[in-house]
Amino acid sequence: SPLANFLRAVVKETTLIPPETGKDNVVSKAAETVRSTRKGLEDLFGGDTSKQLAPGKRIESIVDDRFEPLRRMVTSPAPNQPAPLDDALKLFNEVYVYLTAVDTAVKARTSPPPGDVAGKLKSDAGRLPEPVRSMVENLSQSGAAQAQSAERGNLSQDLRPVAEFCARAIAGRYPFVTGSKRDVLPEDFGQMFGPGGLMDDFFQKKLAALVDTSTRPWRYKPVAERAGVTTQALAQFERAARIRDIFFRAGGRSPGMRMDFKPVEMDETITQFILDVDGQLVKYAHGPVVPMAVQWPGPKGSNQVRVQVSPPSTSGSSGMSVDGPWALFRALDDGQLEAGDAPEKFFITFQIGNRRTRFEVTTNSVQHPIRLKELREFSCPEGL
Repeated sequence: SPLANFLRAVVKETTLIPPETGKDNVVSKAAETVRSTRKGLEDLFGGDTSKQLAPGKRIESIVDDRFEPLRRMVTSPAPNQPAPLDDALKLFNEVYVYLTAVDTAVKARTSPPPGDVAGKLKSDAGRLPEPVRSMVENLSQSGAAQAQSAERGNLSQDLRPVAEFCARAIAGRYPFVTGSKRDVLPEDFGQMFGPGGLMDDFFQKKLAALVDTSTRPWRYKPVAERAGVTTQALAQFERAARIRDIFFRAGGRSPGMRMDFKPVEMDETITQFILDVDGQLVKYAHGPVVPMAVQWPGPKGSNQVRVQVSPPSTSGSSGMSVDGPWALFRALDDGQLEAGDAPEKFFITFQIGNRRTRFEVTTNSVQHPIRLKELREFSCPEGL
């Protein structure tokens, strides 16, 4: 090995004190002369006591001691035993295999070697003397940086179809943008956020092993932090997971929710109030207070919500209607929402002209989608 030959040559050139022979040689006498001269100069001008040699030490030991770890590395500890250098050469072979795997992954756009390989190499290198330690560390760090860059590039490339669909089907549409006149279509919503949908599938296959989902907000595990994967994109996957859990409780790709409306207060000039959610009627006429259930989406698929009061006001106003797959959400947004005394409850006030009707609404879970902040905060992931 060229490296082994180089290290042995270094040891040879830095071993200034030969093995003890029992007699002084020319080098020893010369060294003694140097020591005597040095002592005389230090006595005359003063010396750096921190650099003085210990009693009985030869001046050549300054060089010998500096390279002692390297000498031990290339020297066999006993007859017929390999020198520690042999293990170091095996480590260099591991570095070579690792770098080759990284290069292959970069060219083939496949997953690079696990991130712990570089960490193991660096840990093993810590037991080696210089300059070998720095050689192994620099090579492994260079390989790790290349692997991380490849991983980011692969992830961003794989994410592109998700981002492109999101830009077409989700971005700028209601309920993600409150004032938008364009709705997210139900099938697109399910394809994007449902179990096994685009966001869920990408996360489970590409990111789950890199992310600690036990924290709030989610965090990358150390190996992913070293890769420099952005937290901005991760936040979108966490929001998508919450949207999935809340809208798709029953599984499948169709979102669903149930709410019970209980009348609380109605203007005395109103004789009857009707909330029609796709044919599901919530009626109140100052009679017994009975909660009435509404399922979303409705059974008819008309995608329409109507609010009607009787009699009409003096101005002729008698109600309102909203169309579209998110009509119920838009109608609730148009009303006045107040928090209830439990997470699953809230109050909604419908106002027609100057007349008001107030309901207490109970959802089928403490985690419900009404005014869900993750809907407002979600944006399409652009890259990793």
